[in-house]
Amino acid sequence: MQLYISEEAIVGDIQDKFQKYYPFLKLQFLLKPHLKKQFTPDTEDISPETLIEKITMRSRFGWLDISPNRTIEEVERDFNHIFGLHVQILQQSGSSWKTVADAGNTTLNGLNDAGKSSRNKLYR
Repeated sequence: MQLYISEEAIVGDIQDKFQKYYPFLKLQFLLKPHLKKQFTPDTEDISPETLIEKITMRSRFGWLDISPNRTIEEVERDFNHIFGLHVQILQQSGSSWKTVADAGNTTLNGLNDAGKSSRNKLYR
């Protein structure tokens, strides 16, 4: 699976496309890099209406691999190294979103399945 990123793109559109593939994960764009295993406060969250060109230090566009077998760490690192964007991938936990300890080696598919399981428990 590939996600296209361009300077003309809007943060919210990229988030929506990501969530279509992984409905129990959330792609959060940040003003600065986050610390591992640490939730980033909403004050550092970038508005969904923001143009990518306003928040990237690099003038790049292209495809980002978000295949199910890629790890959270790989995807977050690629956003930064390829596009100069700071992101954090959050997992749905019941009715809220959370970071996951040691999620760096967890695959997108694995974390999405765990989020689905967590949500299903909420509605039982």
